[in-house]
Amino acid sequence: MARKLALPAAIAAMTLALTACNGDNGDNGDNSDDNGNGGDASSLPDLREEYGGDDWPTELQFVSIPSEDQVELAVQYEVLIEMFEEALDVTIESDEVTAYAAAIEALGAGTADIANFGPFSYVVAADTAGAQSVAVAVSEQDEEPSYVSYLVTLSDNDEINGIEDVAGKTVCFVDEVSTSGRLYPLAGLMDAGVLPQGEEGVENEEEYIDPYLAGAHDNSVLAVLDGTCDAGFAYDNIVDEQMIAAGDLEEGQVKVVWESEDIPSSPFAASGNLPDDMIEAMREILIDYLNVEWLAENGYCEDTDTETGDCRHLVPTNDWGYTEATDSVFDGIRAVCEVTQATACEG
Repeated sequence: MARKLALPAAIAAMTLALTACNGDNGDNGDNSDDNGNGGDASSLPDLREEYGGDDWPTELQFVSIPSEDQVELAVQYEVLIEMFEEALDVTIESDEVTAYAAAIEALGAGTADIANFGPFSYVVAADTAGAQSVAVAVSEQDEEPSYVSYLVTLSDNDEINGIEDVAGKTVCFVDEVSTSGRLYPLAGLMDAGVLPQGEEGVENEEEYIDPYLAGAHDNSVLAVLDGTCDAGFAYDNIVDEQMIAAGDLEEGQVKVVWESEDIPSSPFAASGNLPDDMIEAMREILIDYLNVEWLAENGYCEDTDTETGDCRHLVPTNDWGYTEATDSVFDGIRAVCEVTQATACEG
């Protein structure tokens, strides 16, 4: 069984082992010849000049969490980085870390300036490392920025038809600071009576289920497919679309036996040490420009369909784009922390 690490232990034990995936980007000028998408970031406004950002840093460190598709990850963040470099007049070095805990540590230690987070890991980063929400992803324009967690099992598993049926079973989670892969599932298990409420349920979890940390959402589903876990938690889109599109999951192979209440979407975050007006400029880029409509209009892609089009792959979350979300949007996650008393919530 995979060993679980509470966040403080995870941060203390984890070395960043940052592997540069973007390196020194050199000149901050027009990168349109290098992005491979045909787009032109030079049409973006000079926000450093507009905001009077003479005191802004000229170099930023971006940390990202690897997804299930490494090639796609590089393509997605290439456009975001290009936009930030052009509009903010900065050089960005992009590094991958192996877990959210490492990204939180990097932000708190001042070795990272911007990062992508899950909602739960953002709350931990905000409350322990001073992170600020810049914007959150939305799957469709003007849609509420939210998603849900699924509990899935094999379609022919007649023993598990609801979350209450996993008592005594091997259950896959994602990692300790995953919102849809750990925190909300814990709340669901407590509500269903599988685990005792609060701290008792977390500390004595192994008396009621056999928990397994899969490390990623797709790994949780794959562990169900190969029999490692009887059931596994993962966020909705990876089950409904991403793994099917990647050929890792066939329609009808798994069934959804539980879904959570709505969860705030994943935020793009910045260090609280950055100037406030620089963070506001980042927010303008994400909300006004990094969306399928603007990308298509400026030659990055052609098809703006958010399910099948090529534009959505250029948005880091495979969504339509971003919308504004203040820190208070994530107070619901803090409330779930109060209910579950999950170890990782302690920061």
